[in-house]
Amino acid sequence: MYDASISPALDQVQLVNLSTRTATGSGDAALVGGFVISSGAPVELLLRAIGPGLTQFDIPNPVSNPKISIFRQISGDPPTPQLIDANAQWGTHADLVTLASQSVGAFALDPGSADAAMVVHLEPGVYSIVAEGTSEAPRIILLEIYQIP
Repeated sequence: MYDASISPALDQVQLVNLSTRTATGSGDAALVGGFVISSGAPVELLLRAIGPGLTQFDIPNPVSNPKISIFRQISGDPPTPQLIDANAQWGTHADLVTLASQSVGAFALDPGSADAAMVVHLEPGVYSIVAEGTSEAPRIILLEIYQIP
């Protein structure tokens, strides 16, 4: 998704949330998304890979234990991905993720669920997110990216 506007009146437009739901597995079957932070200032993002949390919406066959990883692309030939952070089972970041989720209007995750989520502070650059399950059999996952105000 790009904001290709050239109107000076729209120079304050920013992406607040981006999400996608799909079947995913592990390894080469993982969901990979990319984005660019082009503002001059760092941004804070809430990243979530939801599997078990989808059952409250009657989504069948969700990923049982999703993992989310964020990489920064380092210039070079070829460019090199640098792991920034990874998470499986958001409970390790529970307080921060709960506050961030409330501030952006994201649906709540059950305490202790195996969903993956984290808050990251990112400098301008090119990033990719990998959301995957622990099995090779495709299951449903929801990948969410929120900019925290």
